[in-house]
Amino acid sequence: MPWPVDSAAALCYSHRAIAVPVDPDAKNLLQKASSYSYLGIFMGVAVLIGFLGGRWLDTRFHTQPFLMLGGLACGIGAGFRELYRLARRGMRDEQRGDKQP
Repeated sequence: MPWPVDSAAALCYSHRAIAVPVDPDAKNLLQKASSYSYLGIFMGVAVLIGFLGGRWLDTRFHTQPFLMLGGLACGIGAGFRELYRLARRGMRDEQRGDKQP
């Protein structure tokens, strides 16, 4: 025998999506934030890869700590290069937004 289902329970388990109105400014802000959110992870990973790669080369060529420091500098440079690229893209997007009515 099937279980009795009331209308509230049927609404909760419906397979239809419910459209929720979203403020366009809030949506735009979330899209911008999501495009910048990877930067912290990118910088950390770039520095880590540079450091570990330099350390591995140091053990291979017996040049402690010079290649490790060089790899670390390359990782830091890669992180700041990405920060610069992202800042330029953001400024370009802002200028495009100002020109459009």
